[in-house]
Parts: sequence; C-alpha cells; structure tokens
Amino acid sequence: MYSANAQIQGPTHYTDKGLSRLVIDLNTGLGNCYQKIAPANFAADYYHAANAAIGNVFSKSGSGVSADMQIGYFWGAKQHFGIGIGVMYTQQQYGLGLDNFHVEYQSTDANGNTFRQLITATGPVSESVTIASTSIPLVLKYKTDLSRSVGFSCDAGLLYNIRMIGSYQANAAFNYEAVYKTEMTADGASYVYESAPAAPAGDQLYTAGQYTTTNPKGNVNNYFDSLNKKGYNVGLNVSPKNNSGTVTYTGSLGFIVRPQLSFYLKSNLMWNVGAYLSCQTFNNTVNDSYMLTNKVGSYNSLLNTLVSGANISYGMTTGFRYFLGKHPYKNHRYQRCK
Repeated sequence: MYSANAQIQGPTHYTDKGLSRLVIDLNTGLGNCYQKIAPANFAADYYHAANAAIGNVFSKSGSGVSADMQIGYFWGAKQHFGIGIGVMYTQQQYGLGLDNFHVEYQSTDANGNTFRQLITATGPVSESVTIASTSIPLVLKYKTDLSRSVGFSCDAGLLYNIRMIGSYQANAAFNYEAVYKTEMTADGASYVYESAPAAPAGDQLYTAGQYTTTNPKGNVNNYFDSLNKKGYNVGLNVSPKNNSGTVTYTGSLGFIVRPQLSFYLKSNLMWNVGAYLSCQTFNNTVNDSYMLTNKVGSYNSLLNTLVSGANISYGMTTGFRYFLGKHPYKNHRYQRCK
C-alpha cells in the first residue's frame, strides 16, 4: 500500500515517482587546468633560414572556472536515467612559453636591399593566456537515492564547442641584428643574401658583437638606435610594441564527466556537490608565412603556433537541481513499500 505521507515502517524503498521528470540543473566548477598542444614548426616560414634554433613551445598548468545550465528529462518507472542539454561557459588561465629562439634569414630592408636578418630572444618568451570557451553539453544523466535526504547523480557526455577565443599577454625581448654582403655585377655593386653559416670577412656586420669588439668604449645601444633611424631593421633588447591580443580557434568535440552527491533542501530542490573532469579539443590554421617576430617591435603570439590541442580541466563542482512542474506529493516525496 502506498501513501504520500505514510509513516515509514519496516523496509522502505525510496523513489522519485512523486517528482517531476523535467529538471533544471545549474552548476559551477573550480579547479586546475592544463593544455596538451601540438605547435607548428614555424622556423620554415623564415625565408632561407640559417642557424635557426627555434626552441620548444610548452604550456604551464593553471586554473579554470566554469558555469553551465541544462534542462534534463528522466524516463522510466524509477526515473534513474535521463538526458540533458544546455550551454556551458569555461574560462581557463595558464601559461605558454618558448625556451629558446634564434633565427637568421633572408630579408629586405626599407630601401629594398637584400640582407641577412638575425633575431635572438634575450631570454625565454612567456605568455599569460586566458581561454574562453562556450559549448553545448549533451549528456546522459543518472540519479538515485541513497537515503531519505541524500542521493547520487552523474552527468557524462559530449561538449560541442561553438566559440573559443584565446587572449594573451606576452613578456619577451629580442635583439635584431643585420649582415650585408655586396657583390659586383655588370650593373655595379649590389646587395645579396649571405648564405654562409658564418659571415666571412668583407661583409658589413651590424651586430652587437662586432661593435663592442671594434669600439670597446662605445655605447652599443646608441649605435643601434642611430642605425634604426637610418632605416636598418636593428635594435637591442626590444620589447614588443603590441604584446597582447586575441586568437580565435575552431573548436570541436570534447567531453565532461561530473559525479555528485545530492542533498534535498526541499522535496523538489537539491544541492549537488562533487567533482568534474572536462576536455575540449581545438584546431587552428597556422599562416604559411607565420613569424614570431620580424620587424623591430613586432610580435605574434605563441597561441598562433598551435595547430591543435586539448584544454583539460578538473576540480570541484557544486550546483542546484530544481524539479519543474506539479508534484503529486507536496509534503513528502517518499512512499512506503511493503
């Protein structure tokens, strides 16, 4: 015999039969994140590169927050299983770095002369990165009661990304130096690209090493500043003029798993607390002529070097579940079962 307000005696069976099949779930998450990345080999984008030493692009772990809202529907006599769909926003903050950077390549100066450009990072390149992602979760839901006031629930399913934007703040500095070589032709002397690994005698060296060797008491920074004003693409310890920006990625499928304990605050309202694991993959088209930097003060983010990757986040989650609609058992959701 069943009764909505019957006194519980003997063996009991806790059932959700008295609750609506339709629910709204609100959840937030806070935890750690890291990124698995596949960077492009952008050394090849520097024309006739020589003595290139492009270091490794690596990521550093960080933190992530998320918030999502779903509408779910449960089926079956016991309403253990259901399906949910909604919208999820995730923000992750971590670091990207490049441990070494040096490249020498063929370039053209402001006067149209061919020369050999040398660019060297004065130290590791680092970026503070924020990834903002909006996704549509499509999950399978499970719930069951463990006692009169405590239950267990779990969401597991896919995340379909609809928007992913990365923003960066860079900390970097570079030395820009130059080597000019002249050759005699029928039309007279002209500048050509010096392709030898080491510049031979006779080349014009606009490098810090050459200047300090021949002018040990001179001011190398003033010397390079004067060369830059004359149109030479040179400078020492130059920080990027624009060290921040955004990159838009093409998102793809990911997943989320979220087990939680549920505590009934009312017959139709639950507070959930538990853990989560999520992964969102992405793709990016790297420009064929990508260069981290080429002109004095220019800079392109390390985010632009990433061909593909996955943003992985894990941590604690909490939220609420509200059962929509009318409830046959207003005062008690449990029924006695003999």
